[in-house]
Amino acid sequence: MSDDATAAPQGQAFRNQVFRDQTFRGLELEGSVFFDCVFENCLLDDCNLTDAQLVRCSLVACTLSSVRLVSASLEEVSFRGCSLAHCDFSGASLGKCRFADCAQLLGLTLDKAVFERCMGLGKTGLVSSSLASCLFFACDLEGLELKECTGRMCILRECQANGLRATKCAMPQLTCLGIDLKGALFRECDLAQAGFCEASLDGASFHSCHCFGIFVQDATLKGALFEKTDLEQAVFARANLALASLAEANLAMSDFSHACLDRANLARANLQKANLHAASLKGTILDGAQLQDIRGTDRELLAAESFVPGQGLF
Repeated sequence: MSDDATAAPQGQAFRNQVFRDQTFRGLELEGSVFFDCVFENCLLDDCNLTDAQLVRCSLVACTLSSVRLVSASLEEVSFRGCSLAHCDFSGASLGKCRFADCAQLLGLTLDKAVFERCMGLGKTGLVSSSLASCLFFACDLEGLELKECTGRMCILRECQANGLRATKCAMPQLTCLGIDLKGALFRECDLAQAGFCEASLDGASFHSCHCFGIFVQDATLKGALFEKTDLEQAVFARANLALASLAEANLAMSDFSHACLDRANLARANLQKANLHAASLKGTILDGAQLQDIRGTDRELLAAESFVPGQGLF
């Protein structure tokens, strides 16, 4: 490649090459393959890397604004000190990639992208990015900051994401499966029908969020704070909400069956038609709570749930 790279043919293959201080603005490299290549202080703005393959490549202090990486495959690629504003990773696959000292990732399109075992994303942050149907699997997202991001059905699975912060994000049906979200903060977010099954949310805060139909079954939420948050029809079955604050929350028609609400604060909460079957309420504060048509423990159902076939015979 030369400095005048705009005329380079598509679908090229590059191995063990080092590119320093070069300009590749607008380069067409659709379907190209890069193995063990290094880019240092290069300008790659507006390049088309659709369907490209990058393996064990390193990009240092590069600018990649508005680069198209649609359906690209990136394996063990390192981005250090790079600018990735407005890149399009739609449908891309990123395995064991590392992000270090990168500026906030602004305006990315990550729809249907898959991030597997990637590191350093939590130290960058995503701003005004689209994450529809995006999957993060076993990634390091500790301290990740999301601002004004959108995307239905984004999935976080088996990730380390304690201290995650999300502000003014619209991410309905966000799914967090078995992940660590201790101390997470969600502020002014749309999380309708989000799922936090078996997640750890101890000390997490939800402030002024829309959480209609949120699914938090089998999760731990010790000391969690829900302030000015709509939790109508939420599912907290078997969740641990000890010491949680749900004061003045809208919990109408929510399911707390078999949940632990010991010493939780539900003062002035709307619990109309809520299901409290077999819930533990030791020291729970219910002062001023709306309890109309509440469902308490069903003794016959509890006995059936405890029945072990064959026990007690003979």
